[in-house]
Amino acid sequence: MRAAKSAGASHSNLEPLWSAKSRVWDKVLLAGAALIIVVISVGSFILADIFHVNPGWVFLAGNSIAMIPLFARNFRGQLKRASFLAFLAGWAVVHGLLVLALMLWAPLLYWIPALGLEMFAGYIAARLLFGVAASPKI
Repeated sequence: MRAAKSAGASHSNLEPLWSAKSRVWDKVLLAGAALIIVVISVGSFILADIFHVNPGWVFLAGNSIAMIPLFARNFRGQLKRASFLAFLAGWAVVHGLLVLALMLWAPLLYWIPALGLEMFAGYIAARLLFGVAASPKI
């Protein structure tokens, strides 16, 4: 009995050390992810310049691709349906076009309400067309 208590006590003494290592590792992973995103973003614009592609197209593609993690997390159970994937692809293109249009023609003050309205309309459309609700983890 005494040995079990002492083993548990020694394990609890290591918890602050493990949580400190975990926090450091989390920060290292976060910095690494940020560096990867910067390299990919800058690289895509450099390639666009080399191949004479309008930077607007690169930005549109980047914003559309950035929606993938949001879709994957919120609609995980529906990602096997081809019709739903087509809907999500269309929504991603609309999102990219909206962000591009906002950058070109709208003041910054209108961006958040416009993007909020677009997200709300997309979720309502998913609900009405496919009968699915987003994950409660939003």
